[in-house]
Amino acid sequence: MDDNIIFIKLTEDMKRDINGFTVDPAVPLPVEKLPGKADYDPNDLSWEMIIAAMLKILAYDRDYKHADYYRQFIKAVKPDLFKEMTQVGIFKAGNKDFAIAEEIFLALEGLEPDDIPNMLNLARVYEEHAKTLKESGDECCEEEYNDKAYEIYKKALAKDPLNADTHFYAGAFFLNQSNYIKAKEHLSDYISLGDNEERKAAAQDIIDKLESHDLADTMFKEAYDFIRMDMLDKGIERIKEFIKDHEDIWNGWFVLGWGYRKAGHYKEGKEAFLKAQEYGCDTVDLLVELAACCMETGDLDLAEKCLKDALFKDGEDSRILINFGLLCLKKGDKEQAKSFFGTALELDPENKYAKKYLEELK
Repeated sequence: MDDNIIFIKLTEDMKRDINGFTVDPAVPLPVEKLPGKADYDPNDLSWEMIIAAMLKILAYDRDYKHADYYRQFIKAVKPDLFKEMTQVGIFKAGNKDFAIAEEIFLALEGLEPDDIPNMLNLARVYEEHAKTLKESGDECCEEEYNDKAYEIYKKALAKDPLNADTHFYAGAFFLNQSNYIKAKEHLSDYISLGDNEERKAAAQDIIDKLESHDLADTMFKEAYDFIRMDMLDKGIERIKEFIKDHEDIWNGWFVLGWGYRKAGHYKEGKEAFLKAQEYGCDTVDLLVELAACCMETGDLDLAEKCLKDALFKDGEDSRILINFGLLCLKKGDKEQAKSFFGTALELDPENKYAKKYLEELK
């Protein structure tokens, strides 16, 4: 239990009805202490403090013995709370305050365990957090939050297998994970179940592209998974097999380059990424990966060009700034490197690589 939460008991004369709910003095009420105060002051007591503590318990201790009572209490005292907090959670996620957004949606899940839209909001917070971690170069934590999103989608689908929105967002999630088989499956389900014609058209367009490029091929998925799990030799071998029959599809070359880069074979990685570029890939991921390989092979001019192109596409991707800093170090310009690392840290205060390099340059 949170150290900032204490429990109080009401006196019998405080028994009352609130919107049809009877307050039971026998049930201890949690109170969240005010920031900066070591102890609870009865003069500070408010419904907000009690509800905040109840929500924290519902967020992290779903099996707490008084959880059902707390749910009823909150709905009686603050009947519009779910809607209000949903809006706050979405706002916080949009501002990349992921820890606060996550706690809000976890609390709302504790309040309404069967609410599918809230589950989808939580999954998307995890996805956006993973994306930010990827941009900072933190691949391990990125995978952790993608796994959390995956578990939420599984839970939502188990709760309601026919919910169209779950299939749409799950399809988008798997598409971003390059799991094209699962993406196609869920987007197809959305087309069958959904009623948003614009979304259905977009889903069909994605499916058509996946089919025309054979990206729902088991071989591609296996190669991607091998490389993601650092089984690099197997992944590289598998994606090469895919490329034999799909030489003009950039996705295969990109995955090959990714495998080579992770294995430290930068020359081969550079060649594969250039092939991906030749066949139409022009994403920020491609430009950052290619720049990293170019720096390791000594092609600093091409690395700089790639990073400038990437920065033009997304000026707030901290990966680009970190790599610009590394490029400056390669050129011997420590002050300029500090500037790039500092800007990356401003954009992402939790960026461990920016912190590491700035510490080393002190």
